[in-house]
Amino acid sequence: MIKKILTAFLLLPTLLCAQINTERVMTIARNALYFEDYVLSIQYFNQVINAKPYLYEPYFFRGLAKINLDDFQGAEADCDAAIDRNPFVVGAYQIRGLARIRQNNYNGAIEDYQTALKYDPENLVLWHNLSLCHMQKEDYDAAKEDLGKLLKIAPRYTRAYLMRGEVSLKQKDTIQALNDFETAIDMDRYDPDGWSARAIVRLQQGKYTDAESDLDQAIHLSAKNAGNYINRALARFHQNNLRGAMSDYDLALDIDPNNFLGHYNRGLLRAQVGDDNRALEDFDFVLKVEPDNMMATFNRGLLRAQTGDYRGAISDYSKVIDEYPNFMAGYYQRAEARKKIGDRKGAGSRTSGDGGGDGGDSRSILVFEDGDILADGELGAVQSGILHQIDVAAVKLRISQSGGQLPGCDGAIGHPDGLVVLSDNHADEVRQMVGGPGQGAGLIGGGHRLQLAIFTHIVNHDTLTIGQFLIIGYRNGDLALAGVVLSG
Repeated sequence: MIKKILTAFLLLPTLLCAQINTERVMTIARNALYFEDYVLSIQYFNQVINAKPYLYEPYFFRGLAKINLDDFQGAEADCDAAIDRNPFVVGAYQIRGLARIRQNNYNGAIEDYQTALKYDPENLVLWHNLSLCHMQKEDYDAAKEDLGKLLKIAPRYTRAYLMRGEVSLKQKDTIQALNDFETAIDMDRYDPDGWSARAIVRLQQGKYTDAESDLDQAIHLSAKNAGNYINRALARFHQNNLRGAMSDYDLALDIDPNNFLGHYNRGLLRAQVGDDNRALEDFDFVLKVEPDNMMATFNRGLLRAQTGDYRGAISDYSKVIDEYPNFMAGYYQRAEARKKIGDRKGAGSRTSGDGGGDGGDSRSILVFEDGDILADGELGAVQSGILHQIDVAAVKLRISQSGGQLPGCDGAIGHPDGLVVLSDNHADEVRQMVGGPGQGAGLIGGGHRLQLAIFTHIVNHDTLTIGQFLIIGYRNGDLALAGVVLSG
């Protein structure tokens, strides 16, 4: 009995030593969090949680530390625990919403922000993030409604005007977008994002001098934004300032060496000016990042052929053809490359129209082209996310039935190299051939020039979505310059 009592007394000091001053430890933990020592702060919050697991605060702050360490699942779990212990903590919903956004759970984030707004209806951050979630879900009407409510609370919150302008661009309302961007600039002329946003609208409108001026201002205010240099390069390209455009791409990649668009667009420009070897370096980088980018693969194949790497070109063309068996330019270019290495059988004419078999790669290709499109350095309008394909056989049949001309047109001719060349006044007729309005050539630009070369083939009038690419020309081995797109 005495022994048991002594044991109990010996244990008692140990238990007393295990107790901690939770308020003091919480203060230390929060200081560590403030000074961005997230790992240390988590260690202290763990001590508080072990001592008093019923408190919500250590879970909330530990969740905040975890989200700064990109532990989004852990942050969400800690916020769950904090909300279970106190469902009225607005910050917990806010942090959990952010964690859910980073996990692409936009519905869950929307639910959190809407709940938090019931307790704090004038919280700008909550309205901002709620609008962002609706934008990510492409629910643009809901996003505009949220931003309208935000602006009633804070009419000088420039971020809301920029976000609403972005929504308007998504809805193809460039006038409203421009109005919102200009309002943001008027309110805060030292915010580079306003100038950058207005520049994108002006690029889309073809106002390249104005776009460059806006981007000059944005770069002056924020010299380390690679996207602004990429967009200014496009504005300069359209003004035939190729040296300035190249300089901007180089500057963008100095700032962000892994920028995908910077390498893609610089590769296109290098190819345009004949710097094929360095263009290949850019496309090699692009394909390391996106190995399934078929347009980049095709362009690299063309560059490899131009630099004498015919086997490498054949490999690239074959990859594109495997993905898109009816891509006529791929067969044509692969046939040319095979001829260069003496593979006459592989380059020979096909006897079937299914794109398969061993008959070789040569087939007729329908091409719309302007003879000066590549020489004059103009890209045409920045449009067209869909590359429409044309049924070559159907068009050739119509041409043959009309005695070598399309009805009502004055220039359809058979090209000696097997290409059918049509001038720009055939657009409507071609649309009719392939199934009526909306399924035709997908032409961009206007006036007396046809600014889009079409070099693909379709089955049953389907379309092939390649991405937001700008196709400016394809002609007997010329690069199909595709991919010059806006950043942002």
